[in-house]
Amino acid sequence: MRTVLLSLLAASTVLALPAAAQAAPAGSALTTRQIVPGVRVKLSAADRDDFKGQYDLADGRTLTVSGDARRLLAQLDSQPALEIEALAGAQFVAREGGLRLQFEQHANGSVSGVNVIASR
Repeated sequence: MRTVLLSLLAASTVLALPAAAQAAPAGSALTTRQIVPGVRVKLSAADRDDFKGQYDLADGRTLTVSGDARRLLAQLDSQPALEIEALAGAQFVAREGGLRLQFEQHANGSVSGVNVIASR
């Protein structure tokens, strides 16, 4: 699994890549929540659904977020999918480490984009 994660990170030439999904409704505010290091947040199935979809990254690749009632998976193009866990609000990390996602989530729950960040 470490090899898969390293392949994912090696394929990325930029540490932080912005992406856009659909445009957020006019006048909607971004939500932010404090992150407590090492603490994972349990999301309801409905909350997880807000993050599912395809996000076009600035470098031309596509991040696909999918999953079921218990977990979310992030897949970059044809790379193997990685299970991601919520830290707080709209921040997620890969269970295996090495990857952090910061979604742009609005007060109404809609998600308009994501930043892909390689963890150190």
